[in-house]
Amino acid sequence: MTTASQTLRSLLILLPAAAMFACGTPEPTTDTVVAPEDLIDNDGDQYFANANDPSQVDCDDNDPNSHPGADEICDNLDNNCNDVVDENALEALDWFRDRDGDGFASSVAEPESFCFRPEGYTSALGDCNDDEPTVFPGAPELCDELDNNCDFSIDEGLDTETIWYLDADRDGFGAGKQVGTGCTAEQRWVDNADDCNDAVANTNPDADEICDGIDNDCDGAIDDADTEDPVGAPLWYTDQDFDGYGDIRFYQYNCEPPVDDGVPWVRNFDDCAPDDPNINPETEWYEDLDVDGFGNGDVRWPTGPHCWQPIGYAPNTGDCDDQNPEEWKAIPWYPDADGDGFGGPDPVAYGCDPDPGWSSDNTDCDDRKPEVNINGTEACNGYDDDCDGAVDDDDIDQLPLGTTTYFFDNDEDGFGAPFPLFEFCEPPTPQFVTDNTDCADNVAELNPTTLWFADTDFDGYGDPNAPYAGNPSCQVVPGHAINTDDCDDSDFFQHDFQTWWLDLDQDGVGVGVEPNSCGCRYSDFLSLESGDCDDNDASNTDNTCYGDDVGSVSLTITVDNDAAGLSIRWECVGQGAVESISFTAAEALTTQLVAFPLATGTECQMVVTDSTDDASGDGSAEIDVRICGSTVDNVSHIGTFEAYGTYITTRCSGCTDPAAFNFDNTAIVSDPAACFYTDDNICVN
Repeated sequence: MTTASQTLRSLLILLPAAAMFACGTPEPTTDTVVAPEDLIDNDGDQYFANANDPSQVDCDDNDPNSHPGADEICDNLDNNCNDVVDENALEALDWFRDRDGDGFASSVAEPESFCFRPEGYTSALGDCNDDEPTVFPGAPELCDELDNNCDFSIDEGLDTETIWYLDADRDGFGAGKQVGTGCTAEQRWVDNADDCNDAVANTNPDADEICDGIDNDCDGAIDDADTEDPVGAPLWYTDQDFDGYGDIRFYQYNCEPPVDDGVPWVRNFDDCAPDDPNINPETEWYEDLDVDGFGNGDVRWPTGPHCWQPIGYAPNTGDCDDQNPEEWKAIPWYPDADGDGFGGPDPVAYGCDPDPGWSSDNTDCDDRKPEVNINGTEACNGYDDDCDGAVDDDDIDQLPLGTTTYFFDNDEDGFGAPFPLFEFCEPPTPQFVTDNTDCADNVAELNPTTLWFADTDFDGYGDPNAPYAGNPSCQVVPGHAINTDDCDDSDFFQHDFQTWWLDLDQDGVGVGVEPNSCGCRYSDFLSLESGDCDDNDASNTDNTCYGDDVGSVSLTITVDNDAAGLSIRWECVGQGAVESISFTAAEALTTQLVAFPLATGTECQMVVTDSTDDASGDGSAEIDVRICGSTVDNVSHIGTFEAYGTYITTRCSGCTDPAAFNFDNTAIVSDPAACFYTDDNICVN
């Protein structure tokens, strides 16, 4: 399809060529013949801007992809010079008109080729009603008597057996009277019977419970018994200190006062100290000049009782010296044996006049050491110096004095990574070390003590006689190894852990159950490979050693008295019919073909035919095929015989142990001598 915009683009593309002719290049005419040497081909596509033949005229001589006959591609250009852009482009796709805009076109819609999907088109087919946007493959089935999902069924999967109930008060809930069934409902029908009072619209499962003594939300619970707070229920507040005033933090909507383990609930939240029964709106306040929390009973707050504490006043008369914050009537005093200002846990007296060896502070965790108290500094000494319950490294609030810098040793080679560093009194695990010179903390073999030795043959084993001049080196040294296990650093296959097998015939394949030696090769009669079946024959390097290399086949045939005309023959590949037998007598007969030798691996076929057309009965036979005494095929023919064949690969004996090196799964008879085992762990690296 060519649009006006595509045609306009085509004309615009042709303008440079037209301008070229206008600027001096003569446009070919029927009167002008351009000589071959004057033909212009700027883009080298063998089409010319000034060709005599119109079929050779290049419409864009600067683009080798644009010329007569070129393949049209999706590039908004006129590639084939027919004044149309992107028509039938190679990369164009088939799109189909989607009339209803649901993403699917009709199955019979005609494809239209566009480089890009036009609006109103789709690549998906299968719409069984392209005029209905709710109908397309995979659409949800609706209760509309349409095949919405195009599966040739209408309203399938929908509950067409829905039971409808009358909703008398029109609150969306029915009261149990069934009025119909089906996929759609009439007015005042609903699909439930959950209304507990269908005469009152505000009584249904969606209604709010209110304090009216009625089950408004039909859940079987009335007022406070409902799990939801009743609408309009008053707020109640806990009175934790039993002073008649509520705590604003703990409240509950209830029609009646809540019951909570004996704690009273009140309708006010006026308590400013809900845990102190002595502080509430009725509290009297007394002057507290020394701000020790105890008031002078002779100076009362002038405006009378109230809940909030005035600055410089206390809710009691317990001060015996309002000029000294250390003295009040009920102050406890604790023994301070080490004189650090912090006492022990148990008081020794109460009052206003302390003994010099007493303290009002009881936070000292060791009253024998003056440096140990809550102001102490934690140090690496095994004591809880700051009385916070944590000793040395266990104290997370401060870094103890006297710590040591440690580094994490990930590969546990005794050397840690440079970063990060840790400060401990004692390392938590052996992986924390004081040395941070490891250059490869993920490789235990690499550290500042690593010694390197030349590995000229790159076999991973170093030459003990060629140490690296820069030893020790934590960094990897190219061409070197960190061991001295190479006995010949000029040969990749020679090192201390190489495995050798005895090779007497020097054919490159050794023999034996286990390797002969480890290390560097010391004799010409050694090989890296094992499995030679005959180490006295250099021409035989077969490492698949079977036992008896000759197979023999025998057939036992039993026929009945209708077998006249039955013929059985044995054919082997490359040998033709090597044995056959025919039965002409209509009597029971048992016979055996003469056994014959076959080379290992020979494929043989048994062919059975019946040439009789005797209407009184057809021949039948039981045929038992054996190789080396083992049955490999057993067939029974009843009725008219046709050609029957079975291929059998002969293998009399061989290694049948799957754990062996040369296991032969075609062998019939086990030959232990044919099995070869290796032990690759003879040389432990």
